[in-house]
Amino acid sequence: MQKNAVRWAEARTLAQLLGSFREPDNMRGGFELAITAVPFAAIWTLMWVSLYFDCWIGLVGVVPAAGLLVRLFMIQHDCGHGSFSATVLPTIGSAGSSAS
Repeated sequence: MQKNAVRWAEARTLAQLLGSFREPDNMRGGFELAITAVPFAAIWTLMWVSLYFDCWIGLVGVVPAAGLLVRLFMIQHDCGHGSFSATVLPTIGSAGSSAS
């Protein structure tokens, strides 16, 4: 019986600590989108430009671009649910869902 009381107390403490993360933060959401979309677009553009020189040069950006693409998918998925941002970003999530 004593162990369950300790677990409930720990669960309440943890819920209080994480309470600030329950609501979406528009500034943080926009920041995370920017630091993901801008490098992805830059790498994607550099990969296209590298095709004029040698296709093997473009392969250097494949792994970072793939990682950023997965991150963009996660962001658009969270935007679609409204958990990433409450105002503008759900529209971005819907557009991203349509594009993917």
